Amino acid sequence: MASYFDPQGRSIALGQVIGSGGEGAVYEIAGDARRVAKIYHRPIEPEKADKLRAMAVGASEELTAFASWPLSVLSNGRGDNVAGIVLPRVKSHTEIHNLYSPAHRKIAFPDKDWSFLVHVAMNCAAAFDAIHARGHVIGDVNQGNLLVSQRGTVYLIDCDSFQVSAPPKLYSCDVGVPQYTPPELQGQNFRGLERTANHDRFGLALVIFHLLYMGRHPFAGRYQGAGDMPIEQAIAEYRYAFGSRAHEMEMARPPHTLDVGDITPELAALFERAFGRGSELAGARPTAGQWHAELFELSGKLEVCKADRGHRYATGLADCPWCRLMLDGAPNFFLSVTFRATTPAILDVTGEVAALFRGVESARRPRAPAMPSPPDLTHVVPSPPPPAVESAESLTKMVSYVVIGSLAASAGMLVFPQIGLITVPIFVVFTLWWLVMFLASGHRPERQRRRKIRRACRAELRHWQSQWNAAVSSADDEFRQLRKELRGVREQMEKLRSRYDNELRRLSRDVWQKQLDAYLQTKFISEARIVGVGPGRTATLASYGIETAADVEYNRVLAVPGVDPDTTNELCAWRSSYERQFHVNRAQGVPAAERQALLLKFAQIRQQLELKLRSGPRRLREVEEELAGRLGELRPRIEAAYRNLAQAHVDVEAMRPPRLGRFSE
Repeated sequence: MASYFDPQGRSIALGQVIGSGGEGAVYEIAGDARRVAKIYHRPIEPEKADKLRAMAVGASEELTAFASWPLSVLSNGRGDNVAGIVLPRVKSHTEIHNLYSPAHRKIAFPDKDWSFLVHVAMNCAAAFDAIHARGHVIGDVNQGNLLVSQRGTVYLIDCDSFQVSAPPKLYSCDVGVPQYTPPELQGQNFRGLERTANHDRFGLALVIFHLLYMGRHPFAGRYQGAGDMPIEQAIAEYRYAFGSRAHEMEMARPPHTLDVGDITPELAALFERAFGRGSELAGARPTAGQWHAELFELSGKLEVCKADRGHRYATGLADCPWCRLMLDGAPNFFLSVTFRATTPAILDVTGEVAALFRGVESARRPRAPAMPSPPDLTHVVPSPPPPAVESAESLTKMVSYVVIGSLAASAGMLVFPQIGLITVPIFVVFTLWWLVMFLASGHRPERQRRRKIRRACRAELRHWQSQWNAAVSSADDEFRQLRKELRGVREQMEKLRSRYDNELRRLSRDVWQKQLDAYLQTKFISEARIVGVGPGRTATLASYGIETAADVEYNRVLAVPGVDPDTTNELCAWRSSYERQFHVNRAQGVPAAERQALLLKFAQIRQQLELKLRSGPRRLREVEEELAGRLGELRPRIEAAYRNLAQAHVDVEAMRPPRLGRFSE
């Protein structure tokens, strides 16, 4: 092996290879447990060599506490060229996606709950803040250059790619990952590009989003428009799928994900500022310090779920969001935090089910009060007619008196026929006058108007009465349906042990398939090279729960937005390649991990069913409470409709056509 020397000319002896990448390989340093050497595969450019020297000069204990910062450069003895660098050795840390990915977390961090992820997010913000305070920019933010330990400490690696400020020189970061690149830099050539802390803050917000939202990508939502919407395009067009304007951007969040209302309003506002249009303006995105402050605030205000001790969530929420997701069919993202499957006895729940169901059986069907009856409205005063109608009616009354006199005179002519020639013409004239005055008085149109109002009042009363009856009927149906559903839940819980036993027997008969599944679960899409599946597609697949070869099924993959048949076939071919490589171990029987996975699966089912059963009495009570609230809204409407109808009826009666006898009253 070639010899390498530090700037003082001392020989550095290399040991075992620790890891290798596209740029170089990392070696142990003989006799030095605290440092490692990175040797580049190819000679590096003078500009990069100057950058590494400048970084080594600026190294400090504060930086190396959280970053794999170059401590010194190495040469191979041929001139003053730089062939490698000496770095702090990072131990007991793993890439951060092993924490925020639910599939990876079950293996790498099985006992960590949401409060731990909040803590790690806060440490990420602190690391970014320290880099920015020194005038540097990370530039190439991605899941691969952030490591995390079991204690929640965060470590930055690949620091030699950072944008480094060494006045008067600025050394650029010439690489980047599209899924972490802000909208304003999408599609740009990074070589020689000067980046800012505001660009880094987009990547920081995205890492924090990954941690809080179970590995979801904020721009990997369900596109409501026509065609495909790759993550890179969604980022460039500010299509933040979880934001307040997501509907305007034709985006919707994927299923089984937290809503923005499930975190604090302050954090939700920071995400809006980081991902929304206008964030590209200088200094617009939240600083690392602001993220740290809000995450610190959240970390001190987390509640423990009463139904599942593994669930932590922000104080002030009406219910546990993780339990709510489970009720909607999502897995328990933190099942391994409190559950250690050891024996199938945990599935013997008959006695517990009986106790839980007593609360369901004791719940009474919704009791509806009697519908309001007509109130006592005997003293309702009719509305006066309009002034024009009232004055015309007085005139009509006067004419009527004349007509009455004419009638009397006509009767007199039976006794005195000689006066008939005078009284008959008078009677005819005044009768016609009375008819004309009545028809022109407005009395009849006013009465028709009041009749129309009465019909409208009757229709309104019938409407609200039908609403009352519909609410009562709907509540009764909902109660019966909910109780039927809960009976089904009880039956499922009582059959859990027998279902587990049947599955275990099937496992024993199908050792090959189970060993294959266990093998496929160790093959992650994120670690593979598949045609058409880059980092963006990988993030989208992960957002829909497809992370390993075991998750790859043709119809399931094809249902993911943006994944076409060709890409689906490539994924299926990738899975098939591992299936061909696999060899069953008949002597092994059902793998212990597979038994544990089966028990974990049924424990998950049990927990979801138990949660539904525990919430049953409350949900049944809510049916009656909702009915009472609805009827409380309808009661004053019905009572008002009765009053309006009574008033309209009295008003119509007051406008009956005038009768001759009536005017003598």
